[in-house]
Amino acid sequence: MMTKRRKGSLWGLWVLVVLCSLAACSSKSEGQTGASPEEAMIHYLSEERQTQVAQEELETMIFGSFQRGKEDRQYYLLKDPQDIGGEASYCAYILKVTPERDDSYCCEKVAADVGMGAVDAQKSVAEGERSAGWEFPVDDFRIYIGRILDSEYQPYFEGKKLQTDAEGFFFYHTTEEDTEPEFR
Repeated sequence: MMTKRRKGSLWGLWVLVVLCSLAACSSKSEGQTGASPEEAMIHYLSEERQTQVAQEELETMIFGSFQRGKEDRQYYLLKDPQDIGGEASYCAYILKVTPERDDSYCCEKVAADVGMGAVDAQKSVAEGERSAGWEFPVDDFRIYIGRILDSEYQPYFEGKKLQTDAEGFFFYHTTEEDTEPEFR
């Protein structure tokens, strides 16, 4: 027969095991960690895709990055090329990477995926459209992602020329709502 002391010890051990399990499950549940920002993003994307993401693949996906806030929050805009019905399409991810107390980094997605769709630039220019754009809120600011459809034009925001990539995509971030770029 079990003594009260032994029952109390087993009960205490059981409570300790349950508490440790809960703590392990709840820690870092909102993101993935790594020894560097890049490693944290690779862990996050690998978990999201259920397949290992290579460093080279991450480098081709990074469309831009910027820092906001006092906590050294670094935001990365990733552009993931996709093939939908034989046409090139893109999906954008906004990842936030923050330093942790243990000299690691935590990565989490901060906005829903943005499907940037397949855009037939020649048809759009013939119809008078010069660009396509998407604006969405992230934390306490907004990000605008655009694509130049007519190579004769350049995007500007607040008087500054914006960099475009090989496919004509550009982005900027602002705290203002409903801001549109200029084209010159």
